[in-house]
Amino acid sequence: MLFKTETSNYAFYGAAFGLCFPVIGTIACAYTELGSLSFMSLMQAQGSNCLLWIIDTAPFWLGLFASLAGRRQDKLKLIISKREETINLRTKELQDALEKAKAATKAKSEFLANMSHEIRTPMNAVIGMTGLLLDTNLDAEQSDYVDTIRSGGDSLLGVINDILDFSKIESGKIDLEYIAFDLRDCIEECLELQANKAMEKNLDLAYIFEEDVPESIYGDVTRIRQILTNLLGNAIKFTEKGEVIVTVKAKRLENKKYELQFEVRDTGIGIPKDRMNRLFKSFSQVDSSTTRKYGGTGLGLTISKKLSEMMGGKMWVKSEAGKGTTFYFTIKAEYRKARAKKYRLGAVPQLKNKNVLIVDDNKTNRKILSTQVKKWGMISTPVANPVEALEKIKNNEAFDIAILDMQMPEMDGLELAREIRKYKDPKQLPLVMLTSLGKKDDLDLIKELNFTSYVTKPIKQIQLYNILNEVFSGETSESEKQFRPAIDKNLAKEFPLKILLAEDNKVNQKVATRILEKMGYRADVASNGLEAIQAVERQHYDVILMDVQMPEMDGLEASRRINEKWGKKERPRIVAMTAGAMKSDREKCFAAGMDDYVKKPINLLELTEALKKAYLEKGKTENPEVHVKSDLINVTERPKNNKATIDEAVLENLKSMDESGDFLVEMINTFFDETSLIIENMRKGLESNDKELFIRSAHSLKSSSANVGAMKLSELGKELEEIGNNGGFKNSSEKIKHVEVEYERVKRALTTYVG
Repeated sequence: MLFKTETSNYAFYGAAFGLCFPVIGTIACAYTELGSLSFMSLMQAQGSNCLLWIIDTAPFWLGLFASLAGRRQDKLKLIISKREETINLRTKELQDALEKAKAATKAKSEFLANMSHEIRTPMNAVIGMTGLLLDTNLDAEQSDYVDTIRSGGDSLLGVINDILDFSKIESGKIDLEYIAFDLRDCIEECLELQANKAMEKNLDLAYIFEEDVPESIYGDVTRIRQILTNLLGNAIKFTEKGEVIVTVKAKRLENKKYELQFEVRDTGIGIPKDRMNRLFKSFSQVDSSTTRKYGGTGLGLTISKKLSEMMGGKMWVKSEAGKGTTFYFTIKAEYRKARAKKYRLGAVPQLKNKNVLIVDDNKTNRKILSTQVKKWGMISTPVANPVEALEKIKNNEAFDIAILDMQMPEMDGLELAREIRKYKDPKQLPLVMLTSLGKKDDLDLIKELNFTSYVTKPIKQIQLYNILNEVFSGETSESEKQFRPAIDKNLAKEFPLKILLAEDNKVNQKVATRILEKMGYRADVASNGLEAIQAVERQHYDVILMDVQMPEMDGLEASRRINEKWGKKERPRIVAMTAGAMKSDREKCFAAGMDDYVKKPINLLELTEALKKAYLEKGKTENPEVHVKSDLINVTERPKNNKATIDEAVLENLKSMDESGDFLVEMINTFFDETSLIIENMRKGLESNDKELFIRSAHSLKSSSANVGAMKLSELGKELEEIGNNGGFKNSSEKIKHVEVEYERVKRALTTYVG
């Protein structure tokens, strides 16, 4: 311990030895050897003993040792000091390099974002102009050329959007939303978007939603859709036969939190083990030949992985070449307590103990259908082979209903149905066809063979429930309502419109454009409010579907500027699209000059109604004397007698649009919902002295009432609008009471009309 201390202390030790030890040693030696402690004895003892000599010279040796050790330690200190200086210098260099790398990455990301935006603006112009060209008189060859340009432009825009998303993530500019949404609906919407692609390749597309998974959660529905859409798109792209299945599992955490695990499994080409390390790398594909054959930027998986990590999860993959791939990703989400939908509560009285025969060669589909019908209290008999199913029917096994897959080896669903009908009529055994998005010829055959209905793949829980419920509750209709597609594919022919979609999120863009395409529309896309204004400056649009929350310029500001720049007759009709469902959200949109409102995720009925309204308004604006088409509501040709509560001729026109009468019922229900809000807003405008709200509400009452034949109510709305425009709306309280009384009459009359 002595020699481990600092060398600066060695001099002190030497002095101590030099003073103490010789004295003590001399006394001890004199006493032991001479037996006396006299001065002469002490002097004699000191001169005659070697040990005392050593003790006397100890300070010298200690000093020498201290000098040598001190020099060595000083040398070590110098070495350590130099090393620390070198390490500090290297650390600073590394920190500087890291900061420079971060700055370079940020600069690169900002450059990519700016370039993407700069490229996207002229690209939107090119795509928009090709849309205009396609609306002109072109021969088949010219039309094909323009279609190719537009298709190529759309593809390039997709690449640009991928790069933009990637650069936003790298520069930390992506913020996650935190909203309540239905998880099952989100998954079904993602599958529905990919259904056409899967059908083209004859792939089975389905999902498994395990029991412990919460139906409703808080999180970023848009980003979850983005990940699922990317993984499903890849799975379908790289799968030539078989199936693509989504499975959702949940692990409960603390404080209402869940870890949700999503699996996207395919039976495609798979990924070799030596290429797995190339996954999740920016601008990288598993194989360069993959890029040539299938296309893609190699950014999709990178973006998806980073998004899942941003949501508190991770992403990984398991695959075997030639046998398929399963991508996994997790997120953390909070459970949302919501009122359970009727068909999710468990056993349903009218379905309990009903025996259902399920005939499908696909094991996954059999499992999904069996699991679901058992939850509703039904008895499931799944069969893989049509011949086996037919044998059961021939042997008079008791079944209350049969679900048949359309495409099966040996015997398809239609052939099986023909054979079944030889033994069982529709009353004895209702048949439901399980099919991909069917062609018209297939649907005609389904009706010809007296199928009760059909379920489209991927199977939706609510669709299956509605069909089974109608069969066993005695509400089965012979009308064609169940054979009507969910999306009206002829809408664009009946209500032609030039549409601009203003939406910054590419997944939402895909959802909206795909729905519009199915309706027959070709929509141009702007990624923010500024681009929307530029698009309107370039060409005429009938309607803008305007997202409210967008970067650079949001939908509210864009709507204000459009209203400032163009009059109401010249500008497009603006339809707000927002996830906000509160009345205050709607009021903000209307206050900014928007004309209508559609909630996100997009509701087909709401969007359809918004487009029809836009067309009606277009007709009124372009030529108030000649209204839209003869099969639509014709305002100018209505009877002059407006004193009747309801003009039934208008309702008959509405009814003719849809033979089943569903559209009329939906239109009336929408009218009821909107009118209550309109009257409430008129009251609010009156009480708060908000002239704009009052006039806008009165105008809405006038137009919406006329659309359902409530002519007297429409006239009252017109009078209130004129009162507001003339500045006398403060004295209109009595007139609003008349509106409320007349509205009650209209409600009774419309309810009676539709039964």
